[in-house]
Formats: sequence, structure tokens, C-alpha cells
Amino acid sequence: DVINELENIGIHSVYHQLNNEKQGEEIKPTLYHQKNIEKKYHVDYAFISDDLISDCHIEIGERKDWIEVSDHMPLVIELEG
Repeated sequence: DVINELENIGIHSVYHQLNNEKQGEEIKPTLYHQKNIEKKYHVDYAFISDDLISDCHIEIGERKDWIEVSDHMPLVIELEG
């Protein structure tokens, strides 16, 4: 519901907009629950307005680089311009 309300006012998930993926059909996980590779989910989000999305880039941290310190992978958002 919240995601639909945000979209109605021109605010979107950076990951979903740039990767053309639907909520619940994400390819790249952001969480390995309790650091378990079998329990992977996409539960972390960053939102941005329509007027900035074309200048935006997102990167999700790789499991091999982050799993020792957290079960969540970092989202890195860059804005150009």
C-alpha cells in the first residue's frame, strides 16, 4: 500500500525503476536472513522522485564482501549532475 501511495505522488523505488522489476519479483537480494544463503530476500529500499531517477544509479553490495559483517547488503545510490 505504501509503495502504491508513493508512486501516486511520483516517488519510486530506485532498484525497481532502474531494473524494470516488479515488487516481489526481485532478482538481487538485499538480505540473507541470519546469514543463510537459502533465506535470501529483497527487503531494503531507497526511493527517489521522478525528476531525479534519470540521473541515478544503484548498486547492491555483494554477499561475499559483506556477509561477515551483516546479513543485509548495502544499497549504494549515486546521483549525477
